Amino acid sequence: MNVNLQAICEKLEVNPVFQMSLNSKELFHSNVLAWFCKTFPKEAQEVFGQWVPSSTSTRHQILREKNNLDLVIEIPNLAPIVIENKVFAAPDDEQLNAYSEKAVVRNLKDPCLILLSLGKPNWDDNIFVSPTGKTWKYLSYRDLSNALRDAIKSIPGFEGDLLQHYVEVVDLLQEILDNVSGIEPEEQVLLSASTRCLLEQVRMADAFDKLRARQLVVTLRQSWKSSTHANRTKFEMAFTNGEPLIEGNVMNKNGDRLGWQYQAGDWRLAVWCAKHRGDSEDLRKQRENHVAKEYADWFDFEPVSALIQPESKISKKESSGGFLGFNPEFVYRKRKLRGLTLADLEKISNHYLTRAIALAR
Repeated sequence: MNVNLQAICEKLEVNPVFQMSLNSKELFHSNVLAWFCKTFPKEAQEVFGQWVPSSTSTRHQILREKNNLDLVIEIPNLAPIVIENKVFAAPDDEQLNAYSEKAVVRNLKDPCLILLSLGKPNWDDNIFVSPTGKTWKYLSYRDLSNALRDAIKSIPGFEGDLLQHYVEVVDLLQEILDNVSGIEPEEQVLLSASTRCLLEQVRMADAFDKLRARQLVVTLRQSWKSSTHANRTKFEMAFTNGEPLIEGNVMNKNGDRLGWQYQAGDWRLAVWCAKHRGDSEDLRKQRENHVAKEYADWFDFEPVSALIQPESKISKKESSGGFLGFNPEFVYRKRKLRGLTLADLEKISNHYLTRAIALAR
């Protein structure tokens, strides 16, 4: 058992602000920051002035959920701030691009666009430039808590105590992330049962599963970055059926994507079909026929045969020459690879992405 992680969870359990945060998580953090900026503009200027340019504005206005934006902050003497708050969830680049063009953003003078999150995004240099030319910068909750800790020292009474408890919560959450996302090459990719048990006690297991998966995606992308085909490759994560899912895929010239997925011990080799998309049985059959004709050599599990679990069984569909799939586009076959380490994952990811590029035309 991770003694340090157990101690962190015990501290969280007795922190009243943490208990208040559990029902809404990201919404709670946005509300606390909105209240802080509205009530204590001088201290808020001290906090955000570390990352936001100064200005001659005297406007003091805080907007919550305006045009779906988490926070729009206008503090005297600072440029306007737009914050997308993703405490645990992965940032959606398409969503950020859409937010960049919201009317409330266009009406601000030289706004500073910030992604606030515990975990790092899958961006180069922690910066995302949208297709419309807007720049989003990543700010970690650790950096925010460090800035808050100094700024709130002068706030007396209940409000100051509340903010100190809030800073402690953020620090403890960041410490948990340090424990679960700093994955060594020989360490298993999925959270251990004992770690999940500890995190479930504070209702944080799923949240840190997501953050660990995000870190894996960043690590895999860095490992593949030197490839001459890196610009054709996407690494992504999702959270479905109560489990994190990570994947890497390569775009074919015909619009199909070839790649892999890893979720709950399942290693999937897959094709995302650009044609024959839909929910009907006829379209599913057309997709499978297309995949069988164009990518028959793709579904080769020999490179991972040493890692396949003894109880791993080939599906009846595959035994009869068929495929598994999800509507409207996904065709795959799978094997069980429980206990996969980071070193294993990097190796087989790079292998299959290399093969996908060779097959993609």
